[in-house]
Amino acid sequence: MAALATTISMAMATTICCSVAPAMTGSMAAAAMTIHAGTENDRLFGDAGDDKLFGDEGQDRLYGGLGNDFLDGGAGNDRLYGEENNDELSGGGGNDDLYGEAGDDALSGGDGNDRLFGEEGSDVMKGGAGDDTFYVDTMLDGHDIIADLDVSMEALVLEGLADANAPGVTVTSTDDGDVLIKFANGSSVELDGIQNQGWSNLDQLDDFVQISYQP
Repeated sequence: MAALATTISMAMATTICCSVAPAMTGSMAAAAMTIHAGTENDRLFGDAGDDKLFGDEGQDRLYGGLGNDFLDGGAGNDRLYGEENNDELSGGGGNDDLYGEAGDDALSGGDGNDRLFGEEGSDVMKGGAGDDTFYVDTMLDGHDIIADLDVSMEALVLEGLADANAPGVTVTSTDDGDVLIKFANGSSVELDGIQNQGWSNLDQLDDFVQISYQP
């Protein structure tokens, strides 16, 4: 690869490794593709295929595009955007931001203090090691699952709610007894592994789980 930032656009299924490039922008036009970015601060763009994007080292931005994609930030403080369809996002090391966007996505923060945004669809979010923050947009449809919320140091952010007394919100239980928060539009979020101790509203749950609100 050349020494300057490089743009790659391919129409066929391909694997590209650019570990010697100081900075890279990768873009896939049609079929599935795999890209390893290397050591610098890179931007990788998937498109119509089921792509695999690896940020490797550096502070990278990865965009899945169309298709059911796999995005791995690797080391560094990265931003991963699943975009369309059902994607798998892995932050790796560092303090990462993961955005599932459209589709039913699986988000895993890995090491570091990460922020996970499920957004549209029914998403599964797992923070991993570190002090993570989970964002749930209560105005969108879907049933999200937060797999490993540590109530001693991690926070749940409910977007679209002004406070714990927002109308139409109830706290109930799943079949396994875990906390299930239901919102006015029919969407919900499950706190896997956190047993409901008789809570029926956010004001009660807020005494046990760190919840903040973003109208």
